[in-house]
Amino acid sequence: MTYVLRKRWGNTNELREKLTAYLSLLRVISTDSGVLREALSEPRRDVEDAYQYFTALRHGAAYFITANIKDFLPIELDALPVFTPDVFCRNSFRTRETR
Repeated sequence: MTYVLRKRWGNTNELREKLTAYLSLLRVISTDSGVLREALSEPRRDVEDAYQYFTALRHGAAYFITANIKDFLPIELDALPVFTPDVFCRNSFRTRETR
């Protein structure tokens, strides 16, 4: 997300303010061996991608953000919507700016 936002605002105070605002919307999560076992049982997905995706699913994430979207579609698309950082940021700012 920082990479995408830096393209728009550069390394400025405004960028730091935007990132700080996003932190209030985010929750940092951890994983456990059950999630890792579930991820390892998914043969169609890269192991590291599966760890991240199934950890997000386990914690009830509303969406999954990745620059590597091709490795996440269409597997379980209905379970967890997948967005690129650029699409997520554009949609988030557009929604907030129109309020």
